[in-house]
Amino acid sequence: MASLLQEEGLFPVYLIFSEISPGDEAIARLQRAGWNFFVGENADDFMYNLIGMDFAKILDKPEIKNEIQNEIDALMDKMRNSIAFRVGARIE
Repeated sequence: MASLLQEEGLFPVYLIFSEISPGDEAIARLQRAGWNFFVGENADDFMYNLIGMDFAKILDKPEIKNEIQNEIDALMDKMRNSIAFRVGARIE
């Protein structure tokens, strides 16, 4: 995927806003495939340079947090109630 983005002149990037990131091996594997990682404060800085706003402060606003949580809850409910999920749950 990263090479396809690069062929299109794009910069493949993963932003991880948490200081607790995925395993080092997972990141190393994706970096070998051409992905660039910005973690924690580096991700915040990248977003600030990209959009000119403090993205972390925006995400920290209660109304934004609530909206994101509502969207996640709705998505998770759809997944849990999907036929594929119910059938898959019976297999195990």
